[in-house]
Amino acid sequence: VFTGEEAWSNELFRICGLALGTAQEARPKLLDMVHPDDAALVKGEMQKLAEAGGVCDAMFRIVMPDGVERVVRSRGARVGGANGEAERIISTIADVTEFSVAEQALAESEGRFRAIFEGAPSGIFISTSDGVFQQCNPPIIGMLGYSESEIIG
Repeated sequence: VFTGEEAWSNELFRICGLALGTAQEARPKLLDMVHPDDAALVKGEMQKLAEAGGVCDAMFRIVMPDGVERVVRSRGARVGGANGEAERIISTIADVTEFSVAEQALAESEGRFRAIFEGAPSGIFISTSDGVFQQCNPPIIGMLGYSESEIIG
């Protein structure tokens, strides 16, 4: 029987920067902490959990009580009972701020590399230790006189 009762771990209170208390008191505070630009995403994920067999998996920002933004990943699943109605909803929230920052830095670095690689006037290629080409830029294609698909691999 689905009672609607919630239980939060101490870690969830810590991630959200909230004082220990009851989940019923904390849930509205957490929803208020969701970054305004991510509110529709979170609402949609919550609606998914309301559906039979519903699952959610989303990354979104929360604004901590001190004004600092954190990135969290929420994953959850609705577990049905024998009659198909929700028996319980199990979910987790993890603080992935550091991962998100590192991922963004990697994407920016990859973008800079790609711009240099593609825009260089000299031929550049990346190969395996056996000499098999894995990537090549436009000037090397012109120098060798083959198409990229003929050079790679």
